[in-house]
Amino acid sequence: KRQLLSLRTIFIISVGLFILILLRQFIVEKKLNTKFEALIIELNKKEKQSHKKRSDLILKDAITEGILLGLERIEENKTFLQSNFDLKYVANKLNSNTSYVSKTINKNKHQSFKDYLNKLRIDFIVVELRNNSKLRRHSLDAIAKDIGYSNGSSFSKIFKKITGINPSYFIDKLNDGN
Repeated sequence: KRQLLSLRTIFIISVGLFILILLRQFIVEKKLNTKFEALIIELNKKEKQSHKKRSDLILKDAITEGILLGLERIEENKTFLQSNFDLKYVANKLNSNTSYVSKTINKNKHQSFKDYLNKLRIDFIVVELRNNSKLRRHSLDAIAKDIGYSNGSSFSKIFKKITGINPSYFIDKLNDGN
């Protein structure tokens, strides 16, 4: 009987240990599965975010291209000569917002909107003054208004800042050559 009791006890303890080992293995596997699932969920989130970033970049590239094409049209049409031409006006014309337009000019034209506009206007008037002797007879105020500035004083300051010489000196030199 004793031996039978002892075998029974050993059997019960063995079965108990076996059950505990199985239970422990089940718990460990459950934790691993949970960690695995969490990792997969996290990877899926990162993949979605990465995809979203790629699609955002594609969208931003498309927006940038649209703005740059719009700016080309503005340059070709000489719209920048209008006195009401400002960042808000451009954003409206390009169906965009001032932030996108400004950032696009900063990044792609390597200058602020204000500097971009002033350079367009001054480059335009330099060519016009070289090619049109009648325009050279106009006052600086009249020339300034023709290219969108409110007065000759602000035009002169910007002209000198961009070209390094005063517009009156430039005009005089052009007239001396003809």
